[in-house]
Amino acid sequence: MNGWRGNILWVNLNEGTVESKPLDPQVAKDYIGGRGLGIYYLNELVDPQCDPLSPDNVLVMATGPLTGTGAPTGARYMVMTKSPLSGAITCSNSGGMFPTEFKRTGYDAIIFTGRSATPVYLYLDHEKAELRGADHLWGKDTHQTTELLLAETDAKARVACIGPAGEKRVLFAAIMNDKHRAAGRSGVGAVMGSKNLKAVVVKGKGRIPLADPDRFKTFNKQILDTFQEGVKVTPLGLTVNGTAGVVMVTQNFGVLPTKNWQQGTFDGWEKIHGEELTRRFLKKNSACYGCPIGCGRKTRVDDPHFAGQCLKEAVTLYELGKRKEGFQQGNSFGAPYRYGEETWADDMEWGAAELYKTTGEKPYLEDAIRYARMAGTVSWMPYDTARHYQYYPFVNMGHYALYDAVDESFKDSLAAYYRAGIESCLERAGRNPYRIGVSFIWCSNNLLTSLMAQMILYEEMTGDERYRDFLLLQRDWLFGRNPWGTSMFTGIPEGGEYPVDVHTSVYAMTGREVAGGLIDGPVYGTIYRSLAGLVLNDADEFASVQNPFVVYHDDMGDYSTNEPTMDGTAGAILMMAHFATR
Repeated sequence: MNGWRGNILWVNLNEGTVESKPLDPQVAKDYIGGRGLGIYYLNELVDPQCDPLSPDNVLVMATGPLTGTGAPTGARYMVMTKSPLSGAITCSNSGGMFPTEFKRTGYDAIIFTGRSATPVYLYLDHEKAELRGADHLWGKDTHQTTELLLAETDAKARVACIGPAGEKRVLFAAIMNDKHRAAGRSGVGAVMGSKNLKAVVVKGKGRIPLADPDRFKTFNKQILDTFQEGVKVTPLGLTVNGTAGVVMVTQNFGVLPTKNWQQGTFDGWEKIHGEELTRRFLKKNSACYGCPIGCGRKTRVDDPHFAGQCLKEAVTLYELGKRKEGFQQGNSFGAPYRYGEETWADDMEWGAAELYKTTGEKPYLEDAIRYARMAGTVSWMPYDTARHYQYYPFVNMGHYALYDAVDESFKDSLAAYYRAGIESCLERAGRNPYRIGVSFIWCSNNLLTSLMAQMILYEEMTGDERYRDFLLLQRDWLFGRNPWGTSMFTGIPEGGEYPVDVHTSVYAMTGREVAGGLIDGPVYGTIYRSLAGLVLNDADEFASVQNPFVVYHDDMGDYSTNEPTMDGTAGAILMMAHFATR
């Protein structure tokens, strides 16, 4: 059984069980490689008449005897199933690092039967296998899924997973491994999705057993030497142009698949063939485990003209701000309030920091440091009240943008600026039972997302986790841990308690909910009772839990607490992105 690990993992998704069984040596001999194993077990287990997307279909992931040995082009694994696209047995294969790690777990193949009642993923760690819940992964793309699984399992593991296409059973959905490698033929991702199987995570150890390691190494070297000598004379097309190198050949022969094989040629092929893509975008090659070809491509798409125009406009805008320091009045002369924006220096700090990082020109760094000192701790955070937009925008991004460009001493200063504001909010939080650190002036939810952003940025800058529990309390307030027991986001959670009767023209005119929108949030009762023209349209559904100190209504008539806020929603995106990776 050299070259094989001698085990097959059977995963019964109906029952949620995993079982290790030995690989029959005769089957391994008669049915060659991962493709052979897959065909054997599909013939044994699957009714040819079954619906490919039903629980009766079987999904086989299998390696071959050369997988993981270092044999050139041997780093592959096969996905075998009945195809939902063709209705026939299909084999889709992929490379990268996942197949070798899979083989090192001690298993040659994994056989999935049935369908899980809820989303799951398989974690296979050094011969120990378990199914884990994947509700938190459902709906996420393959890159997000991979990052989350590496964070919750092992950073050195390898992941094969599906994205929304597989979940929705799109008939050509792929299974992606190592983020960028695809088992892409015949809809194997749709079959995986039909089984509620989100991912397979593998972490192995050890080497693949060989009958004669020294002879194998010698023979392997001979093959590689012959290959290297050959490509010195005639470079391999796959290395030079990747798999897109075949576009020109297939176009010339009239067999370039176009419009689902309705045509054999493609108008505009000149823009997508390998030589053109290499010329315009290639940065370096990448290779699967032990493969000398390196047909993978690491690319970058640049548009120098557009980038140059953006930089030119940024410089112009920055220079205008530098000449006319301070804030502008964006509202009409007759408006009953003025925009104060005493935090304007933060905007200039941020702009100067980004221009320095883009151009490397020292005067921008000097400007950024000067503006950082001006911005300092200027913020709404220490105050219980403020004039209209006196400290807008409510979050300081400049200190974070500048942090990595300065010396350790000034890094300490930037972190201290953030810390001072957070400590002010922490002190305020001690005065209410929910431990909420903001003042309930107009747009209190904006302040809350800004406070959370500042804590997230501070932790990312310094690694200091002292405010993490405080951060969670602010987050939970927005999702229902508040006197009214309601989320502050329209449509979140689905089917839960959230703002419906919001003060927005979309809802007023069409009755449509704007999902994901954060509303302004509660205000002090003194503010609410002082507002002109505010009349509730319906009886207060929260009357039994209202209090005279802080007020909130899910009513279109309450423009002070139930109006959607674009800037607060934008701030919430940073918060949600942060927790999505945790």
